[in-house]
Amino acid sequence: MAEKIAIAKVRHPGERWSLAILVLFAVVALALLIVSVVGLIWLAVFLLLEMVAHQLAMAFFRANSILVSEEQYPAIYRMAKAYSTKLGLKKVPDVYVIQQTTLNAFAIRAARRHVVVLYSHTVETMVEKERTDALGMVIAHEIGHLAANHLRWAGIAAGIGIFLLPLYLYWSRCCEFTADRLAYLCLNDKGSALEGLLKLTVGKKLAPATNLEALARQHAALRKDPWAKIIEWWSTHPHLLNRIHKLQTFTDSQVASSQICKVGGGGL
Repeated sequence: MAEKIAIAKVRHPGERWSLAILVLFAVVALALLIVSVVGLIWLAVFLLLEMVAHQLAMAFFRANSILVSEEQYPAIYRMAKAYSTKLGLKKVPDVYVIQQTTLNAFAIRAARRHVVVLYSHTVETMVEKERTDALGMVIAHEIGHLAANHLRWAGIAAGIGIFLLPLYLYWSRCCEFTADRLAYLCLNDKGSALEGLLKLTVGKKLAPATNLEALARQHAALRKDPWAKIIEWWSTHPHLLNRIHKLQTFTDSQVASSQICKVGGGGL
């Protein structure tokens, strides 16, 4: 059996210090709330609303999507199970497929459960006949968020992020880079990992024909564009071209090489 991926070793470095600052401010804010009766009431109301929202979210997915299992879309379930094991999760997240015409997927913690939601168009775009490698990149990315505890801290980070918005957005982008790294290590295949990101960028038909050298030149030009930087600064997600570049850089790093050796090869 393959060993687990050492998540702490492959986190994007900016994720640690930005979260530390956000948590520090959150602790101070919480202390100020506790000494106030009104603050305690607001905190109780917030926690109650959060619990209700999570329960409603779970009810929505159960009623409007299909739960993946060993009997339902088993290929997807096997991927989720394998990546959960590699990333050290004790239980496979609930994976749902829901009808949506956009390219997206996300992970949430709802009613104390880990949940991954795949949009049907994403599944259709990523799968090529019997090949599911690109879809694996998407699934492993979302499970990576769960395994790296991004969802555990997201509520606190977002709450205090109202007052420290640039820092919160930076932390969120760092989490995306970390999840991409973990997804690549789960797949143990640079080509498949890049294919997943390319399909998110240009779709199913054009991704295989993408010239990576030309793409690298485009990214280099983008880094000099101040307007592009401004757009990214105020986004929870990095530019897709930046994600592709960062992932290519990581795959060639010594950290990635050491983790590939630790995880080992093997199919699903």
